[in-house]
Amino acid sequence: MLPLKDNIPTARFPVITVAIIAINVAFFIWQWTYPTTPELSQLGLKSIDQSSLDYGALPYRITHPGESGDCAIGAVNAQGEAGVVCPGTEEFTQAEQRGQQDPSNKPIPLNQAPWWVTVFTSMFMHGGILHIGGTSPGYSAATRSYIRPPGSSP
Repeated sequence: MLPLKDNIPTARFPVITVAIIAINVAFFIWQWTYPTTPELSQLGLKSIDQSSLDYGALPYRITHPGESGDCAIGAVNAQGEAGVVCPGTEEFTQAEQRGQQDPSNKPIPLNQAPWWVTVFTSMFMHGGILHIGGTSPGYSAATRSYIRPPGSSP
């Protein structure tokens, strides 16, 4: 059941809530129109996937901000399955070795935003139309229910 409406009256129009939902929708449209890299498209990654790889927060990059170089899509096992590998990890070294043995498995570098930018951009990214369509009404209902000015009663 989607929380499309509640019975809690509001004293004024929820400007901040609507603004945050509008930013999420604008960001989602941007994700759909994100320019793709041909090598990643050949792997089956669409524009929304590529935008998530470039502007989504990767935990390794946040916990290792001093590492040089961007992460890449590389062969993470002997079968050549693709996955995200980051410099300074054993997986990255193995992916580079697999790429030297078989040039078709050479890691494909990602054009990532700086790690500190991804902390903010990842807050507005969505994985698909159902994701944004399901979270926006829930966010709207939750903010009416839980966010109240100090001293007000429900």
